[in-house]
Amino acid sequence: MEGSTVFSHKEMDRLIEALAMPSSDGYVTYPEEGLNRLCAYCRALDEYEEQILRLTGAELRTILMSKYYWRSRLETLYERLHGSDGSLSQYTYKAIEELDQRVENLDWAVLERLDQETKEDRQKAEETV
Repeated sequence: MEGSTVFSHKEMDRLIEALAMPSSDGYVTYPEEGLNRLCAYCRALDEYEEQILRLTGAELRTILMSKYYWRSRLETLYERLHGSDGSLSQYTYKAIEELDQRVENLDWAVLERLDQETKEDRQKAEETV
Protein backbone atom coordinates (compact mmCIF):
# COMPACT_ATOMS: atom_id res chain seq x y z
CA MET A 1 0.00 0.00 0.00
CA GLU A 2 1.73 3.14 -1.17
CA GLY A 3 0.90 6.78 -1.54
CA SER A 4 -0.51 9.07 1.08
CA THR A 5 -1.37 6.30 3.59
CA VAL A 6 2.21 5.05 4.12
CA PHE A 7 5.63 5.81 2.73
CA SER A 8 6.63 3.38 -0.04
CA HIS A 9 9.96 1.53 -0.26
CA LYS A 10 11.22 4.18 -2.67
CA GLU A 11 10.14 7.02 -0.39
CA MET A 12 11.71 5.35 2.64
CA ASP A 13 14.97 4.76 0.77
CA ARG A 14 15.09 8.45 -0.14
CA LEU A 15 14.41 9.42 3.48
CA ILE A 16 17.17 7.13 4.75
CA GLU A 17 19.58 8.78 2.34
CA ALA A 18 18.44 12.31 3.22
CA LEU A 19 18.63 11.66 6.97
CA ALA A 20 22.18 10.25 6.75
CA MET A 21 21.60 8.42 10.04
CA PRO A 22 24.71 7.54 12.03
CA SER A 23 25.02 3.95 13.22
CA SER A 24 23.11 3.00 16.34
CA ASP A 25 23.66 0.43 19.08
CA GLY A 26 19.92 0.47 19.78
CA TYR A 27 18.98 -1.49 16.67
CA VAL A 28 19.97 -5.05 15.79
CA THR A 29 21.98 -5.77 12.67
CA TYR A 30 21.04 -8.94 10.80
CA PRO A 31 22.91 -11.03 8.24
CA GLU A 32 20.01 -10.52 5.80
CA GLU A 33 20.01 -7.25 3.86
CA GLY A 34 16.20 -7.19 3.70
CA LEU A 35 15.89 -7.20 7.49
CA ASN A 36 18.51 -4.47 7.81
CA ARG A 37 16.66 -2.34 5.27
CA LEU A 38 13.40 -2.67 7.21
CA CYS A 39 15.22 -1.94 10.49
CA ALA A 40 16.57 1.26 8.94
CA TYR A 41 13.04 2.27 7.94
CA CYS A 42 11.77 1.61 11.47
CA ARG A 43 14.67 3.47 13.03
CA ALA A 44 14.10 6.49 10.81
CA LEU A 45 10.42 6.58 11.72
CA ASP A 46 11.16 6.02 15.42
CA GLU A 47 14.01 8.48 15.87
CA TYR A 48 13.62 11.13 13.18
CA GLU A 49 9.93 12.00 13.21
CA GLU A 50 10.45 15.78 13.33
CA GLN A 51 13.00 15.73 10.53
CA ILE A 52 10.71 13.56 8.39
CA LEU A 53 7.82 15.95 8.99
CA ARG A 54 10.01 18.85 7.81
CA LEU A 55 11.54 16.98 4.85
CA THR A 56 8.31 15.56 3.47
CA GLY A 57 5.55 17.86 4.64
CA ALA A 58 3.63 14.67 5.45
CA GLU A 59 0.97 14.54 8.13
CA LEU A 60 1.75 12.90 11.46
CA ARG A 61 -0.89 10.29 10.56
CA THR A 62 1.18 9.19 7.54
CA ILE A 63 4.33 8.86 9.61
CA LEU A 64 2.59 6.83 12.31
CA MET A 65 0.77 4.61 9.78
CA SER A 66 4.12 4.07 8.05
CA LYS A 67 5.67 3.16 11.39
CA TYR A 68 3.02 0.49 11.92
CA TYR A 69 3.28 -0.75 8.33
CA TRP A 70 7.07 -1.12 8.30
CA ARG A 71 7.18 -2.64 11.77
CA SER A 72 4.65 -5.24 10.57
CA ARG A 73 6.81 -5.91 7.52
CA LEU A 74 9.89 -6.35 9.69
CA GLU A 75 8.03 -8.75 11.98
CA THR A 76 6.72 -10.75 9.01
CA LEU A 77 10.09 -11.08 7.31
CA TYR A 78 11.82 -11.96 10.56
CA GLU A 79 9.24 -14.69 11.27
CA ARG A 80 9.70 -16.11 7.80
CA LEU A 81 13.48 -16.25 8.16
CA HIS A 82 13.96 -17.01 11.87
CA GLY A 83 10.64 -17.89 13.50
CA SER A 84 8.44 -15.97 15.88
CA ASP A 85 9.89 -13.26 18.12
CA GLY A 86 7.65 -11.89 20.82
CA SER A 87 9.64 -8.69 21.16
CA LEU A 88 8.99 -7.81 17.50
CA SER A 89 5.29 -8.51 17.97
CA GLN A 90 5.28 -6.14 20.94
CA TYR A 91 7.22 -3.55 18.91
CA THR A 92 4.53 -3.68 16.20
CA TYR A 93 1.69 -3.52 18.73
CA LYS A 94 3.20 -0.37 20.28
CA ALA A 95 2.84 1.34 16.91
CA ILE A 96 -0.91 0.72 17.06
CA GLU A 97 -1.05 2.14 20.57
CA GLU A 98 0.86 5.21 19.44
CA LEU A 99 -1.52 5.73 16.52
CA ASP A 100 -4.51 5.48 18.82
CA GLN A 101 -3.02 7.96 21.29
CA ARG A 102 -1.65 10.55 18.86
CA VAL A 103 -4.07 10.60 15.90
CA GLU A 104 -7.55 12.00 16.25
CA ASN A 105 -10.31 10.31 14.27
CA LEU A 106 -8.09 7.40 13.32
CA ASP A 107 -9.46 5.56 10.29
CA TRP A 108 -9.40 2.01 11.63
CA ALA A 109 -10.45 0.67 8.23
CA VAL A 110 -7.11 1.82 6.79
CA LEU A 111 -5.25 0.12 9.62
CA GLU A 112 -7.25 -3.05 8.99
CA ARG A 113 -6.32 -2.92 5.28
CA LEU A 114 -2.65 -2.60 6.18
CA ASP A 115 -3.00 -5.50 8.60
CA GLN A 116 -4.78 -7.60 5.97
CA GLU A 117 -2.03 -6.90 3.44
CA THR A 118 0.57 -8.07 5.96
CA LYS A 119 -1.42 -11.24 6.70
CA GLU A 120 -1.68 -12.01 2.98
CA ASP A 121 2.06 -11.57 2.61
CA ARG A 122 2.62 -13.96 5.54
CA GLN A 123 0.40 -16.56 3.89
CA LYS A 124 2.23 -16.21 0.57
CA ALA A 125 5.56 -16.59 2.34
CA GLU A 126 4.37 -19.70 4.16
CA GLU A 127 3.22 -21.24 0.90
CA THR A 128 6.64 -20.80 -0.67
CA VAL A 129 8.51 -22.42 2.26
